[in-house]
Amino acid sequence: MKTTHLSAALALALAGSALADNPLSIDGVLTTSDSIAIGYNGPDAPNQNTFYYDAFTFTINMDGVYTISMDAIDTTLAPWIGVYANDYNPLDYFSPAPFALWGSDLGGDLIGGTTPLSLSQGTYQVVAASYYWIEEPWALDEGAYKITIAGPLGADINLVPAPGAAMLAIIGGVIAAKRKR
Repeated sequence: MKTTHLSAALALALAGSALADNPLSIDGVLTTSDSIAIGYNGPDAPNQNTFYYDAFTFTINMDGVYTISMDAIDTTLAPWIGVYANDYNPLDYFSPAPFALWGSDLGGDLIGGTTPLSLSQGTYQVVAASYYWIEEPWALDEGAYKITIAGPLGADINLVPAPGAAMLAIIGGVIAAKRKR
């Protein structure tokens, strides 16, 4: 069984090139330079809680039982993962609600993976974040992680490129080609 390991940036840049795998593994790192989302109290709440996150859109080509896990490689990250029906909203991660959600307050923990999800062919999003808010002084909110998405035999799991990712990959290739001249 073949497994593809991609960094978060490379995964997004190459996602449009028909990378399909089962299981699909994505290596990433949550840092202070990542996007920031607002917690369950929503964008209009007086004391908003925020967190760093990475979101990945993926497609599956067949109905079946899938497992999704997040392994916090670093003890500086208490993992949180949400699975959405391609409708993740960084302004309020519970509106619309994810249909699967796991979290751990322990740095370096492995979450998800043991709970089977019955998914239909289609497009989904998986969001990697921290169990702790940025505002908490003890927050374990940065560090390396690995997401694994596995499905039934014969299923293809594909990353969907972020808007503009394919163009950035083309521009990068043109710049690299010009440097070789």
